Amino acid sequence: MPRFGGTETLSEEVRNAGVASSIDPERRYTIRQLYVELARYHQMLEETGHHPRSTIETYVVHPVRFLRWLSGEYDPRHSDPWP
Repeated sequence: MPRFGGTETLSEEVRNAGVASSIDPERRYTIRQLYVELARYHQMLEETGHHPRSTIETYVVHPVRFLRWLSGEYDPRHSDPWP
């Protein structure tokens, strides 16, 4: 499982997040909350067993890179492209 937001695991937060509430276009997330939701998504993909591991990693690695860019931890002009 990739690192999310500088932590090794977010399993406790993922378990506590539960199912996302109804869609609210005005809902705002912190970067940390986005990492939690991404970890929850990753866990759900693994639990379904419908996708090869490489597909799951692709689904997760690119959003992690985007979140790193949002938080200022990644600069595509000067950084290693992999989270």
